[in-house]
Amino acid sequence: MHVGDIILVDNGRLKMQVTEKQQKTLTLLAKTGGEIDDGKSVNIPHKKLSVPTLSRKDLEMMEFARAKDEELKYALEIFLTNGGWGKVQAKLNFQERKAVVRIRNSVTTRQTKAKEPVCHFISRFITGALAVIFSKKAECVEIRCEAKGDPFCEFRVDGQDEYTQK
Repeated sequence: MHVGDIILVDNGRLKMQVTEKQQKTLTLLAKTGGEIDDGKSVNIPHKKLSVPTLSRKDLEMMEFARAKDEELKYALEIFLTNGGWGKVQAKLNFQERKAVVRIRNSVTTRQTKAKEPVCHFISRFITGALAVIFSKKAECVEIRCEAKGDPFCEFRVDGQDEYTQK
C-alpha cells in the first residue's frame, strides 16, 4: 500500500484514501461517508494481495453447508409429503440460499383448473420455512402449477437480504 491508494468498502459504497503509512498502520481519509457494518467487503483496486480469498473457516462452512443440503432436503420432503401436501421433491443449495421444490398431486390443485398458479398458501409456507432455514429473507415463485395443466407444481426459492429471526 502507498499514500494515495484507494480502499473501497461495502462494494464501493464507501471510499477511503491512504494519507499516511507507518510500518503496519495506515491512516485513511474518508472520501464518502457512511457506516461500516460487520461482514462488508473490502476492495483495494489494482493491488495484488497475498491473502487467501477463502479462509479456513469459510472452507469449513462450505463443507458443513454441503452436508446440510441433503439433510434439509430430506426433512422438507418428508414433512410436506407426510403432511398430505402431495408428493414433494426438493433441491436445496444451502450455500447459495436457493431451492427448487416440486409437488405432484398438490393438495391445493386437486380437482382445480386455473389459468394462473393457485398454490399461494404452499408458496408462502415454503417462503417462511426456507427463510428460517437459510437465515435470510426468501422469495418464492410458483413457475409451474398442476391446476394450469402442468405435470407438477414447481416453486423456485431465492434467499434475499439479511434476515434476523426475533
